[in-house]
Amino acid sequence: MGLLALLKKWRKSDKEFRILVLGLDNAGKTSLLKVCADAESLQDIKPTQGFNIKTIDKQGVKLHMWDIGGQKTIRP
Repeated sequence: MGLLALLKKWRKSDKEFRILVLGLDNAGKTSLLKVCADAESLQDIKPTQGFNIKTIDKQGVKLHMWDIGGQKTIRP
């Protein structure tokens, strides 16, 4: 079962979701975000400074995906 099918089954009334992508440094959070957004190239991924927000609209479901940067240089 895919993520979209699971979300549709979980809440049929709400068609908009917010997903927070958390993980360790170099865990592939930005790559996951780009694959979900059908990005053209995965070659130019750099460590995230701050955060990325992508809005993905597929099959009538709108996903707001937040990618929080975990680099040690931006953490207090």
